Amino acid sequence: MLNIQSVNHIGIRISDKASSIAFYEKLGFVLKTDAGFEDGHPVIMKHDSGVVLNLLGPATIWTTTRPTRSAAPAEQRDRFRSQQPSNGR
Repeated sequence: MLNIQSVNHIGIRISDKASSIAFYEKLGFVLKTDAGFEDGHPVIMKHDSGVVLNLLGPATIWTTTRPTRSAAPAEQRDRFRSQQPSNGR
């Protein structure tokens, strides 16, 4: 069994910034900063207990160069390399 002594911060992925901030304010968290939520940075909220929440926007789906799981490792490597921009080498 884990013996957790404290929690420094927690990252929570959210889809509605305004509703999420309102919800966590009801739980006693205070908005500290919006580090640029729309640009992929967290909204940071803090509770009097010391717990900090990092509210994160939806995950970005990386599909253009991500190899499929069904391909063999060499095929994955070759597919990934062929989709990367050339850097002059």
